[in-house]
Amino acid sequence: MRVALSSTTVESYLPEIRQIFSFLEMELFEYSEKREKKDFLTLFYLGKEMGTVRLDHAVTILEQWFRGTPFTVENLGIKKSDPTVPWSNVVDIIEEKLIEFANRAPLIELTLTSSGHISRTIGNVTLSHDFEGDSKKVDLLNFLANHNGFIGVDEICLRIDCKSTGALNVMKKSINDILGVKLQLPKTKELIEGRRGSGYQVDPLYNVVTIR
Repeated sequence: MRVALSSTTVESYLPEIRQIFSFLEMELFEYSEKREKKDFLTLFYLGKEMGTVRLDHAVTILEQWFRGTPFTVENLGIKKSDPTVPWSNVVDIIEEKLIEFANRAPLIELTLTSSGHISRTIGNVTLSHDFEGDSKKVDLLNFLANHNGFIGVDEICLRIDCKSTGALNVMKKSINDILGVKLQLPKTKELIEGRRGSGYQVDPLYNVVTIR
């Protein structure tokens, strides 16, 4: 059965796709050497948990995600056409697609601790980075996360004891560059938004939850 791959369709089957992702991670971790010798990995038994119809729909989505890769979908399972490609690649492909989908969400939630550990959870995957060794970056993140709207750069420098607006700008860029990679944030939406004459704010796409 072929499913039109819209955002609504993917969202409807995210629980099943995440369950498949977890199953593959476990299978490939526990039986890695045994699996590498095979060119087919069945998902049939997952049908008992999620229902064969929903499994079929979820697998059809994976089929479209696998286009242009050495993996295809066949008989409620995954087939590998190139024996030199490790099975772990299929997990990487699904994880990448889940992140791409999550980045199209109207709101992305991040968690920030007072010590500077910031994380993002996508399904069963947690992405994170720790700024604990850089107190100024920790101060900037916590300050912006606890204020709504733009804050002038002079006020920010005063509040976090930053020596200059130039140094603040370098710090902002560094944070955005690091988190863009570590948390796989949308390339067009940096965490800290800057606007000339207005200052900085956390981009409204992100909901940063601060915890102790």
